[in-house]
Amino acid sequence: MLLAPAPITRRQPASTGTGACSSRFLSTQILTRTSRRPCKPVCFRENAPDRIEDATTGRSSNAVPSGAATPPRSYGMEPMVSTAGLRTVNLGPVASVMYPILTYATFVSAAAAILAPNAVGMFVFRNTALTTVHKMMIMCAGAAIIPSIFAKRQIKRAADSGILASPTYKQMVSACLLNGVLGLVVLSQAVSLRNPLLAASVGGITALATLTASYTLMKIRESGQLAPSASGMLGGLMSLLTPTNVTAAAYSIATVALAVVGVMMFTADPSTPSMLFIMPKDPVQVFCSRIIGGATLANSVLLFTVKQAADDGRQGSPTFRNINAGIASYAAITAGVLGYGLATGWAKSVPPFWGLCGVMVTTALLSGFNWVTAPK
Repeated sequence: MLLAPAPITRRQPASTGTGACSSRFLSTQILTRTSRRPCKPVCFRENAPDRIEDATTGRSSNAVPSGAATPPRSYGMEPMVSTAGLRTVNLGPVASVMYPILTYATFVSAAAAILAPNAVGMFVFRNTALTTVHKMMIMCAGAAIIPSIFAKRQIKRAADSGILASPTYKQMVSACLLNGVLGLVVLSQAVSLRNPLLAASVGGITALATLTASYTLMKIRESGQLAPSASGMLGGLMSLLTPTNVTAAAYSIATVALAVVGVMMFTADPSTPSMLFIMPKDPVQVFCSRIIGGATLANSVLLFTVKQAADDGRQGSPTFRNINAGIASYAAITAGVLGYGLATGWAKSVPPFWGLCGVMVTTALLSGFNWVTAPK
């Protein structure tokens, strides 16, 4: 609707008659009121936030961002994930001290097991003659804990950024907790291999990781966020079975395959012959198989987080790119060790062996491709 031009009353020259002051005041007020610009409609407010963090934190766009509310890009903040409504989880020294210690300790353990399996086996399994199969199993165990290195690093960064309570990072913490609990179960069953060095090295790191992950989930629960529950697991299962695109479907298949491999490795029975290698099972082989199985189950949970991101096309974002790198490294090293066993004659050329090789090669290609093609 067009506005008619407002009348403007000119200010009269000063007079000295009776009521001169009142007429001057009146003409000034009319001029001031009628010459004002009309206000803009509400929808054209100039101080509306123009950034996601302004809208979610309630600050103006000129305010100085704080570290907790607007995490830096290098911390793996997902551009397509809304952080509205998330409360900051204060881990205190656990985030600044414990997670870096666990990350480096896990890295050193994995590197030692892969590069020097004989030395690690002689150190951990005292008075035990190691065979080639034992060394290959130790290498596979070292490879299986590689994804947890990336997960712990991302959890620490999420805690620093104030976004630890988001579903992605809660699942990563749950995966680390699952790995630790299953590792402690395996250690409690290894009666014939129990010795102070095994308890201090493998047992110490595993117990510390379990306590740290448990404390993290407790703090998430205290902050008012939902902790992992049976209903959440049911919802996750439905999400796993209903991918939204081809990439997510590939991740769903890889997740299920890794979970099956993990269950089979973790439930290795000492009384049955080995399905993969020619030599009969002994305590060292069973111990390594169960450690690998527990870590593989945890890796399937991490791969499931990438599947959920793939549903929205976010599998290449910084956090999931790192998880893809860890999964691809683990699967590629495991496939290489299995190939070496087949080439040297220590592995059986049977369907279970080829099935395991297929799972590892497919997982390595899937995760590696999405890691390489992700934007840097």
